[in-house]
Amino acid sequence: MKILLAGYYGFGNLGDELLARTARELLSAKHTVTVCRARRNFLPQLLNSDCLLLAGGSLFQDVTGRGLSVLYYSAWAFAAKLFRKKLFLVAQGVGPIRAPLNRWLTRAIFRRADFISLRDRESAKFLRLPESYVTADLLFAAKLKIPKAARRRQIIVNLKKGAPQILAEFQPVYLAMQPSADRGQPCAPPDFAAARLAVGRRLHFLILAVLHNVPAIGIAYDPKVENFCRKFGLPYVTLDELERLPQIIRRELAKLAATKKRLAVLVRQERHLAREGVKILLEKLNG
Repeated sequence: MKILLAGYYGFGNLGDELLARTARELLSAKHTVTVCRARRNFLPQLLNSDCLLLAGGSLFQDVTGRGLSVLYYSAWAFAAKLFRKKLFLVAQGVGPIRAPLNRWLTRAIFRRADFISLRDRESAKFLRLPESYVTADLLFAAKLKIPKAARRRQIIVNLKKGAPQILAEFQPVYLAMQPSADRGQPCAPPDFAAARLAVGRRLHFLILAVLHNVPAIGIAYDPKVENFCRKFGLPYVTLDELERLPQIIRRELAKLAATKKRLAVLVRQERHLAREGVKILLEKLNG
Protein backbone atom coordinates (compact mmCIF):
# COMPACT_ATOMS: atom_id res chain seq x y z
CA MET A 1 0.00 0.00 0.00
CA LYS A 2 1.18 3.52 -0.76
CA ILE A 3 0.64 5.62 2.36
CA LEU A 4 0.70 9.41 2.62
CA LEU A 5 1.73 10.24 6.17
CA ALA A 6 0.55 13.72 7.15
CA GLY A 7 0.31 15.95 10.19
CA TYR A 8 1.96 19.05 11.61
CA TYR A 9 5.25 18.15 9.97
CA GLY A 10 7.94 20.43 8.60
CA PHE A 11 7.53 23.26 11.13
CA GLY A 12 10.44 22.50 13.44
CA ASN A 13 8.39 20.99 16.27
CA LEU A 14 10.42 18.14 17.76
CA GLY A 15 7.40 16.30 19.11
CA ASP A 16 5.64 16.15 15.75
CA GLU A 17 8.85 15.29 13.89
CA LEU A 18 9.42 12.36 16.26
CA LEU A 19 5.86 11.21 15.61
CA ALA A 20 6.49 11.31 11.86
CA ARG A 21 9.74 9.38 12.24
CA THR A 22 8.11 6.79 14.48
CA ALA A 23 5.16 6.24 12.16
CA ARG A 24 7.44 5.94 9.15
CA GLU A 25 9.67 3.39 10.88
CA LEU A 26 6.66 1.32 11.92
CA LEU A 27 5.02 1.33 8.49
CA SER A 28 7.85 1.29 5.94
CA ALA A 29 8.78 -2.38 6.41
CA LYS A 30 5.73 -3.48 4.41
CA HIS A 31 4.42 -0.31 2.79
CA THR A 32 5.63 2.64 0.75
CA VAL A 33 5.45 5.71 2.98
CA THR A 34 5.63 9.34 1.85
CA VAL A 35 5.78 12.05 4.52
CA CYS A 36 3.99 15.26 3.53
CA ARG A 37 6.18 18.14 4.78
CA ALA A 38 5.15 20.87 2.32
CA ARG A 39 1.43 21.60 2.28
CA ARG A 40 1.48 22.67 -1.34
CA ASN A 41 2.44 19.07 -2.22
CA PHE A 42 -0.50 17.51 -0.41
CA LEU A 43 -2.95 17.03 -3.28
CA PRO A 44 -0.52 15.54 -5.84
CA GLN A 45 0.91 13.25 -3.16
CA LEU A 46 -2.59 12.21 -2.08
CA LEU A 47 -3.59 11.36 -5.64
CA ASN A 48 -0.54 9.11 -5.88
CA SER A 49 -1.40 7.29 -2.64
CA ASP A 50 -3.80 4.59 -1.49
CA CYS A 51 -4.21 5.82 2.06
CA LEU A 52 -4.02 9.10 3.99
CA LEU A 53 -2.71 8.44 7.49
CA LEU A 54 -2.82 11.27 10.03
CA ALA A 55 -0.51 10.19 12.84
CA GLY A 56 -0.49 11.62 16.32
CA GLY A 57 -0.59 15.16 17.59
CA SER A 58 -3.52 17.46 18.36
CA LEU A 59 -4.64 18.11 14.82
CA PHE A 60 -8.35 18.41 15.53
CA GLN A 61 -8.51 21.43 17.86
CA ASP A 62 -9.34 25.11 17.44
CA VAL A 63 -7.38 26.92 20.16
CA THR A 64 -4.02 27.29 18.37
CA GLY A 65 -3.05 28.04 14.79
CA ARG A 66 -5.61 30.88 14.60
CA GLY A 67 -8.28 28.30 15.36
CA LEU A 68 -8.17 26.84 11.84
CA SER A 69 -6.64 23.45 12.55
CA VAL A 70 -9.95 21.57 12.53
CA LEU A 71 -10.94 23.11 9.19
CA TYR A 72 -7.53 22.47 7.70
CA TYR A 73 -7.21 18.78 8.54
CA SER A 74 -10.90 18.14 7.91
CA ALA A 75 -10.35 19.41 4.37
CA TRP A 76 -7.50 16.92 3.96
CA ALA A 77 -9.68 14.11 5.30
CA PHE A 78 -12.61 15.00 3.03
CA ALA A 79 -10.24 15.12 0.06
CA ALA A 80 -9.07 11.60 0.88
CA LYS A 81 -12.63 10.29 0.91
CA LEU A 82 -13.57 12.30 -2.21
CA PHE A 83 -10.78 10.60 -4.15
CA ARG A 84 -11.64 7.19 -2.67
CA LYS A 85 -8.54 6.85 -0.52
CA LYS A 86 -8.41 5.06 2.80
CA LEU A 87 -8.45 7.40 5.82
CA PHE A 88 -6.56 6.27 8.92
CA LEU A 89 -6.61 8.51 12.02
CA VAL A 90 -3.90 7.14 14.30
CA ALA A 91 -3.18 7.94 17.98
CA GLN A 92 -5.17 11.13 17.73
CA GLY A 93 -5.64 13.55 20.60
CA VAL A 94 -8.85 15.48 19.95
CA GLY A 95 -9.62 18.94 21.34
CA PRO A 96 -10.11 21.33 22.82
CA ILE A 97 -12.75 22.32 20.27
CA ARG A 98 -14.87 25.34 21.15
CA ALA A 99 -16.85 26.19 18.03
CA PRO A 100 -20.03 24.11 17.57
CA LEU A 101 -19.39 23.81 13.82
CA ASN A 102 -15.90 22.44 14.46
CA ARG A 103 -17.28 19.92 16.96
CA TRP A 104 -19.79 18.67 14.41
CA LEU A 105 -17.18 18.61 11.66
CA THR A 106 -14.67 16.64 13.73
CA ARG A 107 -17.21 13.99 14.68
CA ALA A 108 -18.30 13.75 11.04
CA ILE A 109 -14.70 13.17 9.92
CA PHE A 110 -14.10 10.44 12.49
CA ARG A 111 -17.33 8.69 11.52
CA ARG A 112 -16.05 8.43 7.95
CA ALA A 113 -12.55 7.15 8.80
CA ASP A 114 -11.53 3.61 7.89
CA PHE A 115 -9.47 3.25 11.06
CA ILE A 116 -9.34 5.20 14.34
CA SER A 117 -7.10 5.04 17.38
CA LEU A 118 -6.95 7.65 20.13
CA ARG A 119 -4.25 8.53 22.62
CA ASP A 120 -6.49 9.29 25.60
CA ARG A 121 -9.91 8.61 27.12
CA GLU A 122 -10.89 12.26 26.95
CA SER A 123 -10.77 12.13 23.13
CA ALA A 124 -12.94 9.00 23.11
CA LYS A 125 -15.44 10.72 25.39
CA PHE A 126 -15.62 13.78 23.14
CA LEU A 127 -16.11 11.66 20.02
CA ARG A 128 -18.60 9.39 21.83
CA LEU A 129 -16.54 6.34 21.02
CA PRO A 130 -15.97 3.31 23.29
CA GLU A 131 -12.68 3.05 25.17
CA SER A 132 -11.66 0.18 22.90
CA TYR A 133 -10.36 2.87 20.53
CA VAL A 134 -7.89 4.19 23.14
CA THR A 135 -4.25 3.17 22.87
CA ALA A 136 -1.44 5.61 23.78
CA ASP A 137 0.54 8.44 22.28
CA LEU A 138 2.56 7.13 19.35
CA LEU A 139 5.78 8.39 20.91
CA PHE A 140 5.54 5.51 23.41
CA ALA A 141 6.10 3.18 20.45
CA ALA A 142 9.23 5.04 19.30
CA LYS A 143 12.55 3.23 19.07
CA LEU A 144 14.49 5.66 21.20
CA LYS A 145 17.95 4.87 22.51
CA ILE A 146 17.38 5.24 26.23
CA PRO A 147 20.77 5.32 28.03
CA LYS A 148 21.22 3.48 31.28
CA ALA A 149 21.16 5.43 34.51
CA ALA A 150 23.81 8.12 34.53
CA ARG A 151 24.80 10.89 36.89
CA ARG A 152 22.04 13.41 36.41
CA ARG A 153 22.46 16.99 37.53
CA GLN A 154 20.35 19.23 35.33
CA ILE A 155 16.86 20.59 35.73
CA ILE A 156 15.57 20.98 32.19
CA VAL A 157 12.77 23.40 31.40
CA ASN A 158 10.51 23.95 28.40
CA LEU A 159 8.79 27.35 28.43
CA LYS A 160 7.33 29.71 25.90
CA LYS A 161 9.44 32.69 24.89
CA GLY A 162 8.69 35.64 27.12
CA ALA A 163 7.71 33.55 30.16
CA PRO A 164 8.81 35.07 33.48
CA GLN A 165 12.24 34.27 34.91
CA ILE A 166 11.27 32.54 38.15
CA LEU A 167 13.58 29.51 38.23
CA ALA A 168 17.01 31.16 38.33
CA GLU A 169 17.87 29.60 41.72
CA PHE A 170 17.86 26.15 40.10
CA GLN A 171 20.16 27.12 37.20
CA PRO A 172 17.89 25.39 34.69
CA VAL A 173 18.74 24.41 31.14
CA TYR A 174 16.04 25.77 28.82
CA LEU A 175 15.16 23.49 25.92
CA ALA A 176 13.04 24.48 22.93
CA MET A 177 10.80 21.81 21.41
CA GLN A 178 9.93 24.38 18.72
CA PRO A 179 12.70 27.02 18.58
CA SER A 180 10.48 29.59 16.90
CA ALA A 181 8.15 29.61 19.93
CA ASP A 182 10.09 28.25 22.93
CA ARG A 183 12.91 29.65 25.04
CA GLY A 184 16.36 28.06 24.95
CA GLN A 185 18.49 25.80 22.81
CA PRO A 186 16.93 23.24 20.46
CA CYS A 187 15.89 20.13 22.31
CA ALA A 188 16.97 16.59 21.38
CA PRO A 189 16.21 13.25 23.07
CA PRO A 190 19.79 12.86 24.44
CA ASP A 191 19.25 16.02 26.52
CA PHE A 192 17.05 14.01 28.87
CA ALA A 193 19.88 11.64 29.81
CA ALA A 194 21.52 14.37 31.92
CA ALA A 195 18.32 15.52 33.62
CA ARG A 196 17.13 14.76 37.14
CA LEU A 197 13.91 16.77 36.78
CA ALA A 198 11.93 18.20 33.87
CA VAL A 199 9.53 21.14 33.93
CA GLY A 200 7.59 21.78 30.76
CA ARG A 201 4.52 22.96 28.92
CA ARG A 202 4.61 20.76 25.83
CA LEU A 203 3.10 17.28 25.98
CA HIS A 204 5.88 15.54 24.10
CA PHE A 205 8.52 17.18 26.27
CA LEU A 206 6.84 15.52 29.26
CA ILE A 207 6.50 12.21 27.41
CA LEU A 208 10.21 12.24 26.51
CA ALA A 209 10.97 12.94 30.16
CA VAL A 210 9.05 9.94 31.51
CA LEU A 211 10.44 7.72 28.73
CA HIS A 212 13.89 8.59 30.10
CA ASN A 213 12.65 7.98 33.67
CA VAL A 214 12.93 11.67 34.52
CA PRO A 215 10.33 12.96 37.02
CA ALA A 216 8.43 15.89 35.58
CA ILE A 217 6.23 18.86 36.44
CA GLY A 218 3.70 20.00 33.86
CA ILE A 219 2.63 23.50 32.91
CA ALA A 220 -0.97 22.99 31.86
CA TYR A 221 -1.56 25.49 29.08
CA ASP A 222 -3.83 22.91 27.43
CA PRO A 223 -6.12 20.14 28.78
CA LYS A 224 -3.93 17.46 27.18
CA VAL A 225 -1.06 18.40 29.50
CA GLU A 226 -3.30 18.31 32.57
CA ASN A 227 -4.76 14.95 31.50
CA PHE A 228 -1.30 13.48 30.98
CA CYS A 229 -0.07 14.68 34.37
CA ARG A 230 -3.13 13.25 36.09
CA LYS A 231 -2.63 9.91 34.36
CA PHE A 232 1.02 9.68 35.46
CA GLY A 233 0.48 11.22 38.88
CA LEU A 234 2.70 14.20 38.09
CA PRO A 235 2.27 17.66 39.63
CA TYR A 236 1.26 20.51 37.36
CA VAL A 237 0.47 24.22 37.46
CA THR A 238 -1.63 26.41 35.22
CA LEU A 239 -0.23 29.46 33.45
CA ASP A 240 -1.65 31.60 36.27
CA GLU A 241 0.24 29.60 38.88
CA LEU A 242 3.82 29.76 37.61
CA GLU A 243 5.00 31.42 40.82
CA ARG A 244 4.32 28.09 42.59
CA LEU A 245 6.94 26.25 40.53
CA PRO A 246 9.95 26.82 42.83
CA GLN A 247 8.06 25.37 45.80
CA ILE A 248 6.91 22.35 43.78
CA ILE A 249 10.40 21.77 42.37
CA ARG A 250 11.91 21.68 45.86
CA ARG A 251 9.25 19.23 46.96
CA GLU A 252 9.76 16.95 43.95
CA LEU A 253 13.56 16.96 44.31
CA ALA A 254 13.14 15.49 47.77
CA LYS A 255 11.40 12.36 46.46
CA LEU A 256 13.01 11.62 43.10
CA ALA A 257 13.78 7.96 43.80
CA ALA A 258 10.18 7.06 44.67
CA THR A 259 8.83 8.95 41.66
CA LYS A 260 11.26 7.27 39.25
CA LYS A 261 10.25 3.84 40.52
CA ARG A 262 6.56 4.61 40.02
CA LEU A 263 7.10 6.14 36.58
CA ALA A 264 8.97 3.07 35.36
CA VAL A 265 5.89 0.92 35.98
CA LEU A 266 3.52 3.38 34.31
CA VAL A 267 5.76 3.77 31.25
CA ARG A 268 5.89 0.00 30.76
CA GLN A 269 2.08 -0.05 30.77
CA GLU A 270 1.88 2.81 28.29
CA ARG A 271 4.45 1.19 26.00
CA HIS A 272 2.35 -1.98 26.02
CA LEU A 273 -0.74 0.02 25.04
CA ALA A 274 1.18 1.73 22.25
CA ARG A 275 2.50 -1.58 20.89
CA GLU A 276 -0.98 -3.10 20.94
CA GLY A 277 -2.29 -0.07 19.06
CA VAL A 278 0.43 -0.41 16.44
CA LYS A 279 -0.29 -4.13 16.08
CA ILE A 280 -3.96 -3.43 15.35
CA LEU A 281 -3.01 -0.65 12.91
CA LEU A 282 -0.69 -2.95 10.95
CA GLU A 283 -3.31 -5.68 10.84
CA LYS A 284 -5.82 -3.22 9.34
CA LEU A 285 -3.31 -1.97 6.79
CA ASN A 286 -2.19 -5.45 5.81
CA GLY A 287 -5.75 -6.71 5.61
